[in-house]
Amino acid sequence: MWASSLSERWPQGIDSLILTLKAQGLEGETDASSNIKNFVWPEVAALRSSEEPHFNAQSWGYLGSNTRSPWPESARLIFAHSSRKKDRPANFQGLCVWTRYPEAMLDTVIRQLWMSEWTGASSPVPKGVVVEAGVVIGPESVIGEGCVLETGVRIGRGVRIGRNCRIGAHSRIGDECVIGDGVQCSGFNSIGAQGFGLIDFPDRPLKRPRLHVGRAVIGQGVRLGAYVSVDRGVFGDTVVGDWTAIDNHTQVGHNSQIGEGSIILGFVALSGSTRIGSRVTISGLTGTAGHLSIGDDVVIAAQSGITADIPDGAQVKGYPARPMREALKIASLQGRLPELYERLKALESKLASSEEDT
Repeated sequence: MWASSLSERWPQGIDSLILTLKAQGLEGETDASSNIKNFVWPEVAALRSSEEPHFNAQSWGYLGSNTRSPWPESARLIFAHSSRKKDRPANFQGLCVWTRYPEAMLDTVIRQLWMSEWTGASSPVPKGVVVEAGVVIGPESVIGEGCVLETGVRIGRGVRIGRNCRIGAHSRIGDECVIGDGVQCSGFNSIGAQGFGLIDFPDRPLKRPRLHVGRAVIGQGVRLGAYVSVDRGVFGDTVVGDWTAIDNHTQVGHNSQIGEGSIILGFVALSGSTRIGSRVTISGLTGTAGHLSIGDDVVIAAQSGITADIPDGAQVKGYPARPMREALKIASLQGRLPELYERLKALESKLASSEEDT
């Protein structure tokens, strides 16, 4: 998926890269404490693990102005917001590029390296695979024996699909995505499409969509209903764990992680970077805020809004989600509000009359 290496794209090293970014108004300034002459480009694959807290010595990524984002213990190249200079640890050995637009800088670099999504003629049908009319298979894709690809399925470049899977009609699987053995997908699924994310650029009245270069990974035995969307990760993977079942019309946002054996009912929307444990049940018409953690064995009732982390074993309901007993008590009282209002008015009138008599 990568068009070229960093060293091929910017052969003069970090100086060449900074000039390119400055030409686009991103105002790059290198960290004076770094030895730029001896800078070695990170491997492009290091981007796959560049999300906190998974930085390593060869990772590269960005740090925005949000102070909740900690500095990594180690990394090779960081695009950091200018306001974070005071937070830079003294023992950080990587190269820092300071800018007001760290996300835009990284996105600009990625777009220069990223090979555009595959389009072209279909590859031959693999042995032992049943293919209906209108199926398109990208190059370098591997599909296991016993799979059935229904009408109009489109599989991108470098996809890996296990044995005995059924991919429903008119479903789309993006480049490099992974699907385990025995996965059953109903029609009109979207697995590995670009996630939703917008970035500020200088001198632009509107934000620009962020390029997502991660994957969507579906575990073995997963069941996906119709019209399910599992977006690819920004840098890492969006993961649906083994034996999880997802009902119709459900959205799984980029970077979300769903554990094993969970059940997600229809019309659920998981915002980006939602982490769900194993054996979780999420009832229909529920939505989550992003960057939340839901523990193992949690039960979420229908029409709930999740705005905070939920511990293991909890049962919650409502918006904002509360413990089940508390939520049911509040719902019961809400049904009595007209009666309670009339009683309150009567008490106020009686009190006013007694005050006049005195």
